[in-house]
Amino acid sequence: MRWIAVFPHVCRRSLREQRHFPELERLLSEESRNWISKAEHMPDAVSSEIAMLLYEARGLGMDGFTFQKCEEQRASLVDHLGGCERILRTPLARSGAIQVRQFIFLLLITLPIGLMQTFEIDSSEPKFSAYNFNQVWIVSLYVMLFAYPLLSLDRIGMELQNPFSTHRIDFLPLDSICTSIERNVLELLHDIEDEPAEAPQLTDVELPPDADVPKQSGNELADIS
Repeated sequence: MRWIAVFPHVCRRSLREQRHFPELERLLSEESRNWISKAEHMPDAVSSEIAMLLYEARGLGMDGFTFQKCEEQRASLVDHLGGCERILRTPLARSGAIQVRQFIFLLLITLPIGLMQTFEIDSSEPKFSAYNFNQVWIVSLYVMLFAYPLLSLDRIGMELQNPFSTHRIDFLPLDSICTSIERNVLELLHDIEDEPAEAPQLTDVELPPDADVPKQSGNELADIS
């Protein structure tokens, strides 16, 4: 069961391209941790260890139906990890991103021309007349209001290409998710004491320099990833 609790932590570190596991010190020996960190694909190494333990349990008397269901769940975990890796390894094509930004640029450049006709800016008026100044000010305001959501959507699209990295503005809270999975798995075997399992600390995570870290009470798990 400890290897099952190890699996989400290793997946998290693999998706972030990290090979240090301070949170596994309470679950595995140093030898096992070193073996995982040296594996070419760390989640596959843990999955293989779980498969071996299942086959050992089958030889010790586990019934065939239970073994089959456990093996199906193990394979399902690997499939879900593969989906996460496809998200990580298949970002938006650079040519597509350039075309989107070119479209936004051209739209914002030509938008004032159409708005000038809409607000009937008179070219016969002096360039800096009060009438034209007021109309141009309104056109500029409309362009800014139109540009903000478009540029924000472009930025959001860039952020979503890698939701696992802690260097993104809004990253997934994988640390707290993995810690909750660990605690729930160990509780199945009554393998924890009255005190909850130690949660990953902020020092274990590489945060961007300008990241906002929410204040946490003593009983809260670190909601970071």
